[in-house]
Amino acid sequence: MGNFIGNAGAMVLGVLILVLLVSIMIFIPAIILNYVLIGLGLTVSFWVSVGIVGFIFLIALGIKNI
Repeated sequence: MGNFIGNAGAMVLGVLILVLLVSIMIFIPAIILNYVLIGLGLTVSFWVSVGIVGFIFLIALGIKNI
């Protein structure tokens, strides 16, 4: 039972690290994109920027897997 708890803990830690890395790869460019769009006079929601960056990220993953 202790071995299972150790494996589950390692898996949860790995998932948390993966979520952190993905959020860094999406939210930091989204913040930059949001400032660029505001600088261009386009007032958009932060979540629109997150969606754009996430969409570009998914396209990049799809191209990499081809």
